[in-house]
Amino acid sequence: MDNLQGNNRVANQQSKIFVNNMMESAIRIGLLFMLIVWTYDIIRPFVIPVLWGAIIAVALMSLTHKLEKAFKGRRGLAATALAVIGVALLVIPFVLVSGSIFDGVSRTIEVLQSGDVQISGPTQRVADIPVIGDKLYEIWALFSTNLEKAVQHFLPEIKTAVGTIAAVIGSSLATLMMFIISLAIAAGFMSHAEKISDAVSIIAVRVAGQNGEQWITLTAATIFTIWVLIAGVSDNFLKPLLMGRGVDVPMPVILIGAIGGMLTA
Repeated sequence: MDNLQGNNRVANQQSKIFVNNMMESAIRIGLLFMLIVWTYDIIRPFVIPVLWGAIIAVALMSLTHKLEKAFKGRRGLAATALAVIGVALLVIPFVLVSGSIFDGVSRTIEVLQSGDVQISGPTQRVADIPVIGDKLYEIWALFSTNLEKAVQHFLPEIKTAVGTIAAVIGSSLATLMMFIISLAIAAGFMSHAEKISDAVSIIAVRVAGQNGEQWITLTAATIFTIWVLIAGVSDNFLKPLLMGRGVDVPMPVILIGAIGGMLTA
């Protein structure tokens, strides 16, 4: 009887210890989960720039090695030079285009405020255009004869167009800032490539076992191949196509093509 009671006490104590351990583990897991969620909310805005930085670093690493020799083994200086060149290629055209748009808008506002706006009337050829000719002729004639009335009539459409243009400019500015940050991150990756590679290899081996290093090599080769394909298409297909049609070549196409040309040369 005493042995049975003793066994019951031991079982009860073990059960209490188990429950306490389970509760403690559940609390720790819950706190860890909350910490992970909060950390993700903090780093989420930087995920895309870091990924782009890694892609750019992989793509420009061979060029960095060439510049490193020119800078007498100073890789940090070579990576910084590439980042500065990339930022200049992005910022200078954006500033020039923004300045042209600002000047054009300023002159337009001055002309509108002076009231000295003269719009020539449409010709009969406009009315002869199929489907839209009559409507286009009517709108054009309204703007040429009574600009104020035309602006009042199309004010909602004008506001929508202005809002769309402002949204495009804001999105372009945000994209520009993201690429500048990505270039800065890429410079850091290229400057400390060996240390980062060793750390990634250790993590990959821990996660994927002995195949981890092979996965790293395959991933880097895949990223570089995709970059070369994008650069080749931009330089050898899109740019001649757009030039052949008389369209101004977009700056991203020129940038990607130029970098791709340097890498594949």
